Amino acid sequence: MNRLIHIISSKTWGGKERYVLDICRCFRQEGASVSVYTRDAKVIDNEFSAYGIDLRHAPLEGAYDVVSVGILARDLRREPAGTVVHVHRLRDAFLVLMAKMLSRRRDIRVVFTHHTSKAARRQWLAQWVYRRVDAHIFVSDIARRTFFSTIEPSEAKVGEERVSVIHNSIYFDQPSRREEPQSGPVVAMFHGRLSPEKGVEVLIDALESLKGMRTRLWIVGTGDPDYVDVLKRRALSRGVYEMIDWKGHVKDVHELIPLCHFGVLPSMWEEGFGLANIEYMSHGRPQVCSSNGAQPEYLDNEVDALMVSAGDAEALGEALVRLAGDKEMRQTMGEHAHQRFSEALSWDRFAKRLREVYRF
Repeated sequence: MNRLIHIISSKTWGGKERYVLDICRCFRQEGASVSVYTRDAKVIDNEFSAYGIDLRHAPLEGAYDVVSVGILARDLRREPAGTVVHVHRLRDAFLVLMAKMLSRRRDIRVVFTHHTSKAARRQWLAQWVYRRVDAHIFVSDIARRTFFSTIEPSEAKVGEERVSVIHNSIYFDQPSRREEPQSGPVVAMFHGRLSPEKGVEVLIDALESLKGMRTRLWIVGTGDPDYVDVLKRRALSRGVYEMIDWKGHVKDVHELIPLCHFGVLPSMWEEGFGLANIEYMSHGRPQVCSSNGAQPEYLDNEVDALMVSAGDAEALGEALVRLAGDKEMRQTMGEHAHQRFSEALSWDRFAKRLREVYRF
């Protein structure tokens, strides 16, 4: 039986955590033995517990966390040959590698997914980790290029055979594409963490362009309460508060996406991979999004999305007006988006690549 362990040291839920949950659900369904180590954070544990994933706990507090090294080393000694430990942060990779050495389990395979576009660190400790990880997964080509922008693969001793670029996917029973709602206002939908880097402030500014059109904006997600108050005050000052439905946390965003007409994801930072982007694609919904990260790797401007420069409220507003006012454009772009997801971003394709890395 294949054995898979994930390490999650986050205290908040987001795309990276969803990525881990989907992998765990899939491989357990296929018969693998799966466990997840967390920091005993309820917001994380509850999501995994809902699917019956085996949970284990350790402090996971960083490079000097000898307690976690001891816990992991003790447990790794008991694991079957060929166990894979999948990590998602540099500091967690270090803890696992130290535990692997302490337990004398050279057969344990350590896989590291790089979820963001960040340059490799040049400190000796980081270089030590990069050299000893068995496989590096980058969620996009821009994430890979950015990582190696500060070091050469040969310098870090990370051979090409240990590097893979695997675009993310979504593990769910993909429904057939549903037509957009035929009655009511045209609904644009944002979903994700409410934080400055997601560009919601720019979206609120751009919403002024839709005044006079029969439209609504759904803002789905949560964030720091003080920041959410900032957003609401901004909407009030721009005179667009009444155009917005603040949905808050939604258990399953896939129940809402078919009820909207298009998505809007005006991210301010360079996205290593936008999971929310492909969620709209999976349901055949077009989107307005920033072009500042990996988006052009799986979306084509004017084909399945309208792309704008990050932070440009005027351009964002113009794109919102175009998509809100043109049903035929939404229909055509939605069809292209659904087709591209099905052909290039399906879960079967993703899982096949992951099995190759795991050697399952």
